[in-house]
Amino acid sequence: MSNEEAENRLDKLRSQINRGTFSSSNIKARERERLVFIAKLGKDAWNLWFQEHPPEKTLDFSGADFCRERINFSGFIFKRPIDGSPCVDFTDAQLKEANKFKGSRFETKAIFTRTTTGNSCSFKGAIFEGDAEFKNSNFGENTNFERSTFEGNADFSEAQFDKDTNFNDSKFCSRAKYNSTIFGKSTRFNNCRFEEAADFSQASFGNLTEFKITNFFGESNFDQTTFGIRCSFEKASFHDEASFLNTEFQGGADFKESCFSDALFDNAEFTGIALFISTKFSGLSLFRKSLFHTEASFEESEFQSDVIFTSARFNGPTSFDRSIFNGTTTFKGTSHQSSTSFEFSKFHRVTDFSITSDISKSDKNDPLDFNIISFAGAHFQSDVTFEGRKFKSKTDFGRSKGLRTGSIATTFDGIPNFHGCDLHQDTDFNGTIFNEDFDADRGPDAARAYRTLKLAMEKVKATRE
Repeated sequence: MSNEEAENRLDKLRSQINRGTFSSSNIKARERERLVFIAKLGKDAWNLWFQEHPPEKTLDFSGADFCRERINFSGFIFKRPIDGSPCVDFTDAQLKEANKFKGSRFETKAIFTRTTTGNSCSFKGAIFEGDAEFKNSNFGENTNFERSTFEGNADFSEAQFDKDTNFNDSKFCSRAKYNSTIFGKSTRFNNCRFEEAADFSQASFGNLTEFKITNFFGESNFDQTTFGIRCSFEKASFHDEASFLNTEFQGGADFKESCFSDALFDNAEFTGIALFISTKFSGLSLFRKSLFHTEASFEESEFQSDVIFTSARFNGPTSFDRSIFNGTTTFKGTSHQSSTSFEFSKFHRVTDFSITSDISKSDKNDPLDFNIISFAGAHFQSDVTFEGRKFKSKTDFGRSKGLRTGSIATTFDGIPNFHGCDLHQDTDFNGTIFNEDFDADRGPDAARAYRTLKLAMEKVKATRE
């Protein structure tokens, strides 16, 4: 548009605005009427007008009821006020389906506190250059923030979303707050980027939740959050501490091929299948007193630092096959109600599967025994203790054959401690490799551990015969 054309449009616009009838005697109400009048002329008129006439203060739509105003705010530029205040205020406003904000730009803080929107509300591709405040807002069905950019803080705390919500491909440059937020039937944050802290603590998600291929560069907090039937963080990356303390996964939880720094899952509850297949944990991993109701798979996962599953409960089939434990590993006092497998896994440092006096054994409904368990082909490169454990069913410390690995024997490079253990008669040490020199290298403790294991093995043999 040439300068002459722009000036002609401005003249026409001024004429339209001057002819507008703004009947309210109240100054605030009359200014509201003027804003609504300009907005009804469309985005080109709005943007041209405020380009030439920057607002002196916040454009105030607080408490406005747009039930009869079919204004489409898509593509609107809400300019920075001269006084530096928020660019627009929709506090307590009633927005309807026609009131969309696709591709709109907010040059300073945008306030939508306690705003109610209609169905199919869309902020798709919107750019918030300042803070975006949606605290305590209520969104209708099918809310869309896809490919939105939040350059300031994004606050959706205590908001409520009905049915489907889409934040796919959005970017959060500052803090994102969704604490105590209630999400509807499906929620998607796929391929998002959280540059700073993301707080979803005490939030509630519906049937489907997805954070696939999403990057969390700051701390992420999902403490005491509830997830519905399906939850997926597949290929998500947590570059800082990720906390899921006391979190409830009411259905399946999928963390396949995700990457964690410090991962905190203490007291988390997994009602459905928990998948941590090919997951990488580079920092401290805590699963203390976590509860897995059904199948749990950590196959081919890598724990690069210490991992602690103390007093965790595995009620369904559990697999850590082909996993790598680089740090100190603790499964002290864990409960295994079904089959458990550590086949072909590697333990590089001290590993603890014991039950000792500081672990309660009084709960008859939660016995701390091993049922079917296999360590076939596993490699313990340091000491390992099973002190006090009872192996109640088939147990395998022998040689195993894998399609990719071939025949591999279980190997103990350090001291295997079986003090106070009760081995099942169907226990296999066939082909197991022990360090032939550990008795001489490690002294009386090693010798006692070896004698205990030898007596236990002879007892199993006698029972069979």
